[in-house]
Amino acid sequence: MARRRKGAVPNVLSFVAQAKAAANRALQGLRAEINATKKRLQTLVGEERSFRLDIFGSGGPGRPRTGGRPRKTGRPAGSKAAVRKASRRKGPLKADTYFAKLPKTFTIDDVRKLAGKAAPISLAQWARANKVKKTGLGYQKVG
Repeated sequence: MARRRKGAVPNVLSFVAQAKAAANRALQGLRAEINATKKRLQTLVGEERSFRLDIFGSGGPGRPRTGGRPRKTGRPAGSKAAVRKASRRKGPLKADTYFAKLPKTFTIDDVRKLAGKAAPISLAQWARANKVKKTGLGYQKVG
């Protein structure tokens, strides 16, 4: 028959207790290391942000774009640009329409009746185009 050692059970329990204490110390060390790494990472992120702001400036006013895929700019390769028509004015200029309705000699009040708020603008356009000349009583159409 094999011999039994005395005190084998108490040794095992003390061995388990020592292992548990060592595991607790290791966990505390890991927690401390994790906290220190978090703090260092936060300082690095702050430094990176300030570095980017110094180099590139702020993104400008408005709401920043949120996650997801970045926007693709430009036209996909192989597709042609859409041909846009030049916007064309329909009908004659308003000032010319007012000018046609005026008599040979007229006053600023006559223009105000026709053009309303646009009267000073119309008069300025006609003067620049040498369509009117100022007379003693008002304006006169030229040629």
